Amino acid sequence: MGRGWPYLRPACCIAIALALAAAGPTRAQSSAPEDQAAPAAPSPQAAIDLPLVEIPYNVDFGGRFPSMAQSLRLSADAYDLLHSGLKFVVDPDQAGWQGWLGLALLGGLDYVTLSVPPFMSWRHEEWHRAVLGQYGIDSHDDVDDLPMFATMASVSRVRDEDLAWLKRTHPADQVRLSTAGIEGEVELLAEMERRLFFGESNAPHFFLLPMLVASSVGYQVLCATSEAETMTDDMNRTEGADVPRRDFTGLDCTASVYDMFRPDEPYAARGVHPSGVGIDRYRKPSQLTGAERDYVRLQAWLSLLGALDPQLYGVRRFYWTLPGGSKWEWNAALRYLPSPFGSTLRLDGFLRAHGLSAFGSLQAYVSRDLVLPGVDATLRYSGSGVQGLRLSTRAALWLQPEALCFATSRVAPGGLFSLRLEWGALPRLAPYLEVESKTAGWVAGSVSLGADVLGRAGIVVYVF
Repeated sequence: MGRGWPYLRPACCIAIALALAAAGPTRAQSSAPEDQAAPAAPSPQAAIDLPLVEIPYNVDFGGRFPSMAQSLRLSADAYDLLHSGLKFVVDPDQAGWQGWLGLALLGGLDYVTLSVPPFMSWRHEEWHRAVLGQYGIDSHDDVDDLPMFATMASVSRVRDEDLAWLKRTHPADQVRLSTAGIEGEVELLAEMERRLFFGESNAPHFFLLPMLVASSVGYQVLCATSEAETMTDDMNRTEGADVPRRDFTGLDCTASVYDMFRPDEPYAARGVHPSGVGIDRYRKPSQLTGAERDYVRLQAWLSLLGALDPQLYGVRRFYWTLPGGSKWEWNAALRYLPSPFGSTLRLDGFLRAHGLSAFGSLQAYVSRDLVLPGVDATLRYSGSGVQGLRLSTRAALWLQPEALCFATSRVAPGGLFSLRLEWGALPRLAPYLEVESKTAGWVAGSVSLGADVLGRAGIVVYVF
């Protein structure tokens, strides 16, 4: 977004209240029946995934940092460290006043850090910036200036000429530029839940998980209200003729729908900024057609599907007992993501048994005229614990609208394959290498919409 994130603080407060009501200091950790009790919870821990290098993103155009994957992992790491550290000192899981003190501190920390790097707002803006950065377009994340209680947060210092070039040469990326922040909210939620389910974290994210859903829902609801009109006018009036101060897009939801419905419209057709200097970047509901306003409202309604997620309510896992006595752990969640061609509905599944961990998704890609399928699965095998060698493979296949265009009736197939190898021979450290290759197509968390090959190197640090 660039804009309006701090206006979501009321939505986050609602999420905190819901988390308190649903969790409390005596929250359940699983849905296992009494005669099939869950294993004892591990001691406080966090597996911090430090993404040191991603090539080519970190070397192109003189070097860019962070990529989408890097900012996602850094934000997840920060929350794991913050929450695990608090649990180590004042455990919110305890009964009595210690537990309530821990919960109060946890909620307060999550609220105060909303607009502090590398937490939620920072990651949101960095995903916008990554779309620009892959083409060498300069920008600035205003969250880096520590506007902790500011009324707005922007991705600023973007030139009109660069935005006009992006719209002309990469119209799907112009749409994705606006949707990337909300996309990242969903991906951060999935990453935190993945770490919790697979035992890579035992941090108390009781408020964080519903806050992530509330921020996504609240923002998309905001774009469908009259408040969006007033906010946009206020932004234009406050910024005046200072082009570098302006956000790159204004309210994400209205901007993305405007560009998605008008892929061939020149960027300059937006008109002159009310100050008389530069292009009028921000789109208000009154500047959308009736069909476009309806689509903004549809996205707001679809975002509510994110509430269908057991982990939001403290249910970390369910259990299957097979006829031979083998126990399998599982969970699932329904998610909605805005996409360059429209919308994506995704059913995520988690599964763990006998050293094998699996995370997969069934996806439905929805454009104006098409509903197309996709599948994405990651398998991880750990033969001998932290000291051993761990191998992860990911494969995805999809059918998506050709050129990621909202209005097309043509279909393009695609796929992705990645391999990750971790070496855990060092105490509390596990260096890793990743290689990923994909065809043209949209993949949540992958910055390139074209065919791409990339490599990553990092280290996992086990703390607490």
